[in-house]
Amino acid sequence: MFAEMIHRIEMPMPGMLGTVNCYLVVNSGRAALIDTGMASERNVAIMEKQLARWGVKASRLEKVLCTHYHPDHCGLGKFFQESGTPVLLSRDDAEEMARWQESPLQDEQLATFYGEHELPVDFRKEVTPIFAYLRSLRQPFRPDVLPEGDGAIDIAGIPFVLLHTTGHTDGHVCFFQPDTRVLVAGDHILGHSLVNIVTKYQSRFNSPLAQYLLSLKKISALGTMTAITAHGDPVADVPARCEALAALHHSRIIEVKRTLSRTPQSAYELSCRAFGQKRRTFSKWLNMAQTISCIEYLEQCGEVDCHQMRNRKRYSSVG
Repeated sequence: MFAEMIHRIEMPMPGMLGTVNCYLVVNSGRAALIDTGMASERNVAIMEKQLARWGVKASRLEKVLCTHYHPDHCGLGKFFQESGTPVLLSRDDAEEMARWQESPLQDEQLATFYGEHELPVDFRKEVTPIFAYLRSLRQPFRPDVLPEGDGAIDIAGIPFVLLHTTGHTDGHVCFFQPDTRVLVAGDHILGHSLVNIVTKYQSRFNSPLAQYLLSLKKISALGTMTAITAHGDPVADVPARCEALAALHHSRIIEVKRTLSRTPQSAYELSCRAFGQKRRTFSKWLNMAQTISCIEYLEQCGEVDCHQMRNRKRYSSVG
């Protein structure tokens, strides 16, 4: 029954990024949307055409709910607001999005991990424009705020449970429909790849990775369900996938720990030695971000020493 009420809308992403899945919920003349795709005139036309397939107009949606603040998930937020539809985001992500929207300096700060880590000169020059481009894929807007904490939420007249799932961002959320055992998972669970974790530069937690692993346990504890994800096909066995994702992250933590030595190394050096030298600039950045998230986890566990050297951080094994 529920499968007939929720419709996947695939929205294009630039370059080799593929598509993002948005989900239209239609029920007895009522409709709501989960996630929006990136901002562009082309994407507005695609979204309007997709909504029309099920007899829905942007102005007739009851609300738009965004799993998190990244541009592929709320980039069209301003378009829907201007159509008269409330757009909702968690408080944590609404605040982080506002910081990014209001300060262009955030582009360089995010690209260089707030200048706390040594980076090759060419890397610094190449990566900063990527973040300026990502900014352009979401028009500035101020969202309404989702309820604090986990609890019941109505989506087009269907009862869901709002679940706060910190990790990919501090304020990432999922939506669980208990009768049909379907989870709208956003980027919290992906069936084909590792989930990238925010670093503490954009988090209130010392180890967002530790929080992500707790969020996986929270979802897994709900039992058997199917996840419809933001990228790729549905995940049929969510507890098994949660276990697999946790194992993948733990294996990376172990690899970073193995790469540490008594001689302090930069996070960039550790990322190359632990996971290999990447060719694409943004892949290098993601590689380093994943390494930093592992370092933060190890720091919280007391298994890595941090050294401040010439205003930059380096890391060594303990003892």
